[in-house]
Amino acid sequence: RKSPAFRELLAVVLQIGNFINHGVVESAEGTVRAFAIESLHVLHSFKKHGISALHCLCLTMRAEDDEFMQRLRHSLQHVSDASRERIESLEGEVKTFCDDCRFVENWALHAANRPNERAVSELVGVLQSECREASSSIDVAKTAVSAAQAYFSVSRGTATSAPGDLFCHVSAFLRQFQVCWLEVSSGRGRWAQFAAIV
Repeated sequence: RKSPAFRELLAVVLQIGNFINHGVVESAEGTVRAFAIESLHVLHSFKKHGISALHCLCLTMRAEDDEFMQRLRHSLQHVSDASRERIESLEGEVKTFCDDCRFVENWALHAANRPNERAVSELVGVLQSECREASSSIDVAKTAVSAAQAYFSVSRGTATSAPGDLFCHVSAFLRQFQVCWLEVSSGRGRWAQFAAIV
């Protein structure tokens, strides 16, 4: 949500979608005002005369800013990593860590009146603090992911929908966009003629 380049891109996607569906570029009554992020992949498959809507998007963005792809990648540099993480797995790892902390805490209770009791007690305190911090971080992450998915209209309630699907959709789209960007940037052949039109 905080990437200006991504917002610019989505605004142009909306215009392209309205042009394809309604023959208009500007928002008017009956045109679409929003779309779901998971629908971005269709830009690559919608083609007319051998050029896809994704190529039109690249040509448009490149005509406005030769460095757009670099700005976009920089502003979304963590999306690829986030797409490979599953919040459920991280949540499970934190739960396992906290269970281990409780085991150490129980063991420390039985280690009372031993020469290293003070060091063990300090270790237990550190582990308890880290367990609380990790649990809190997971809660914050889940809330942020849910808010982002709601903002970008990533479907909920389907069998395949899971927290973090947003990052998978955006990451896949960025890979497609980058391939088309490189094709368009080559300037050879047919892309040069389309670039002149945009």
